[in-house]
Amino acid sequence: MEFSLKIIMLSLIHPFTPESCGVDESDVPRFWIPIFSQLKELASKMHTSFEVVFLGSGRARREIVHNGLMFRFYPRALNHLRGFGREWSVSLLKRMLISPPKYPLLYVPSGGLAYAIALILKAMRRRYLVIIGGYVPEAGKKQLMYLRGATGVVVQTRKQRDIFLGHGVSPARIFVIPNSVDSLLFHDANKSYGLLEGPRLLYVGRLLPGKGVLKAVEIFFEVQKELPGAYLELIGPAADQKYLDRITAFIEDKRIGSKVGILGSMEHSRLQPFFSGADLLLLPSRSESFGKVLIEAMACGTPPVAFKGSGGPDEVISHGVDGLLVGPEDAAARIVELLKDPERLKEMGLSGVKKVAREFSYEMVRGMWERALRSSFPALGQAR
Repeated sequence: MEFSLKIIMLSLIHPFTPESCGVDESDVPRFWIPIFSQLKELASKMHTSFEVVFLGSGRARREIVHNGLMFRFYPRALNHLRGFGREWSVSLLKRMLISPPKYPLLYVPSGGLAYAIALILKAMRRRYLVIIGGYVPEAGKKQLMYLRGATGVVVQTRKQRDIFLGHGVSPARIFVIPNSVDSLLFHDANKSYGLLEGPRLLYVGRLLPGKGVLKAVEIFFEVQKELPGAYLELIGPAADQKYLDRITAFIEDKRIGSKVGILGSMEHSRLQPFFSGADLLLLPSRSESFGKVLIEAMACGTPPVAFKGSGGPDEVISHGVDGLLVGPEDAAARIVELLKDPERLKEMGLSGVKKVAREFSYEMVRGMWERALRSSFPALGQAR
């Protein structure tokens, strides 16, 4: 499929391996991520092709087509350099030198490989757009050059925008584009509140220390003391076995194994019944750039609970209206209070459904991406 590299294309480049973010490489094509399909649709509208690029653990470049999306995995070099922002790929750098994409989107805020790719693109007088995901490090000299050299910087929240304004990125080049929800996948059909068998709490995400999953279980332990029928489900890949062992050890020590289900990794297409069947979603991370699961739960009529001051949740959740922003010390008490008030729980759930339709719809956010692309790449859409 070498011929496909010669086509003028929109390329979403992740200059890191999925495993550096706690995701198994084989899972990447199976997971539905809105930005993948939104950019694919826009590429088609603008008469160009689209690819998603990652680093891979194999020795050769690998290509997978899944649901019409082209995924390319370029072999990682220097295997002793592991971890987000530390990985390199000679193969990907060669690709950038020989056949660079016409419209490159670099989905990373920093890292040596990203800086090298940006330098190659600048030398070739190619524009590039930077997409900021979760981690926003303190800007050093190289990162400032990387960000200021971009024709556009996409962030997910106003807080992130203010950070990059402080780093000297032009306001005209910063685009605030939140995550989105596809209403065909996530909706509140058949939603019930205050089920007789007891309240159900839910966590969806990677099982990593930074996500605070153990804290979710600790909070649940306190909740079930007041509400013995309560049940907690944990859904997501176990990216850190030692951390998973700590979680299971706590569950066994507190003898709540019959009340906690660890369901493992799951495709997006299977999540809706779990979101809809839960009374509350828990997102106990201390730092969260946005928290996509917040709006997925809201779309299903399930209010989320997150820590106040953790970042994105402060902008997504209207406290007491469509979810709760709590402190670690009073989280369990606030959750119990809400679960004992099914009418208030229902009102918050319905408010969340309305907010998602108003602010985070798939079509609305796709329009934001189109404006950012046309501003960053004026030639995009003119190619035939």
